Amino acid sequence: MAETHGNLYGTLKKTLEDARSSGQDLVFDIDIRGALFFRAHFPESTVVLFLVPPTATELVARLRARDRKST
Repeated sequence: MAETHGNLYGTLKKTLEDARSSGQDLVFDIDIRGALFFRAHFPESTVVLFLVPPTATELVARLRARDRKST
């Protein structure tokens, strides 16, 4: 479990174990700290993709919109 921006996030260990034992792939939408945690604990089966907005202008727009949602 990890705290990010005052919220707790986590995935049940059983969920991960069940998926791995049945050969299923899981996709997570997580921050970089979560991705690094998975890579450290499951290095043989973790693929990390880092997606970025298409432009710096779009990034600024998204961050400003996010700030408005949190108030």
